Amino acid sequence: MKLQVTSYRLQVAGCRLQVKSRKGSVLILVLWALGLLTVFSLYLGINVRQRLTFLDRIETRSCLYPAAEAGVKRAIAELANIDKEASFIALKDSWSNNPEIFYNILMEDVFFSVGYQYEPDDFSEGGSALNEASPRMFGTQDAASRLNINTADYAEIKALIVEAAQVEDYTADVIASSIVDWRDKDNLSLPNGAEDAYYRSLPVSYDSKDAPFEALEELCYVRDMNQEIFSRIKPYITIFGSGSININTASRRVLSALNLGAEVVDKIIAYRCGQDAQAGTSDDGIFTDANSITAQLSQAYSLSPSELAQLSNVVAAGKLSVYSDVFIVESVAYSKKSEAKCRVSCVFERNFDLDSKKAGWILSWDTEYFI
Repeated sequence: MKLQVTSYRLQVAGCRLQVKSRKGSVLILVLWALGLLTVFSLYLGINVRQRLTFLDRIETRSCLYPAAEAGVKRAIAELANIDKEASFIALKDSWSNNPEIFYNILMEDVFFSVGYQYEPDDFSEGGSALNEASPRMFGTQDAASRLNINTADYAEIKALIVEAAQVEDYTADVIASSIVDWRDKDNLSLPNGAEDAYYRSLPVSYDSKDAPFEALEELCYVRDMNQEIFSRIKPYITIFGSGSININTASRRVLSALNLGAEVVDKIIAYRCGQDAQAGTSDDGIFTDANSITAQLSQAYSLSPSELAQLSNVVAAGKLSVYSDVFIVESVAYSKKSEAKCRVSCVFERNFDLDSKKAGWILSWDTEYFI
């Protein structure tokens, strides 16, 4: 009888152990399941969040781009208002500097501004900026205010690189020589330039183009050009237009590149700035004819024989003009609800046909998003 009771107790104890064991297994399975569900939920959450972020960016772009494009259209409309029979243009014209129509223009929930950066001493006699907080002209930039790297000679390109990029003479010499070699049709290298033999020796080889530049970014393929130098000279160069520099709109650095001494450039800037010492305002002095540039400046300021010779030589060589038909438009759209921005940059050529209803042609178009 004791044996049976003992056996029964053992059987009951065994059942209890089995039950406890099964409960432990079920608990482990439940914990594993919860863990997997948690991981799966986190994965779904991240995936959904990424999709929502992506959709939000698409929506933001869809709102910003039309506003940036509207800025370009506003600029083109203003350029179309330039009198086709006018013989000169200047920085004080409405297309060049008019914050009322080009700065912080509201378009539904998005703003756009059209303008460009400048160095304070480019457009003012004493070096102070029109807008001290952010030196910008609110309007369109004359492409003839820049140096055309397809037509400028070696000395002009080198002078601009030295002045704008602040590099040593030898580096500027190599880059300027290589730019000329890149665009000319022959395979003969200048003393410090580069042609096919140099570029084929690089780890990633290619040939010299031997043709005009079609985009400013091509400069990055030229010998010794790097991103830092390129970014410093980019605001002062172009590939569009005849190559003649508009003395009414050119910056100090570009004028200096034309073999004009600092004293002559100072007097040109002072003449353009007028009484308030700032260009882009109503009292600006304007050169009205390319052939009378030397005479106009001589009437306003005393020029030494050396200064007269410098200016006369540049004018006689056809390096200076007072007019332009190509313009650079940079329109930036932004929302106060986010830091996202859209920038549309284009080059526009005006139509000089008096009988044509077409304002002109888009020569280039580039869109960038900053989100």
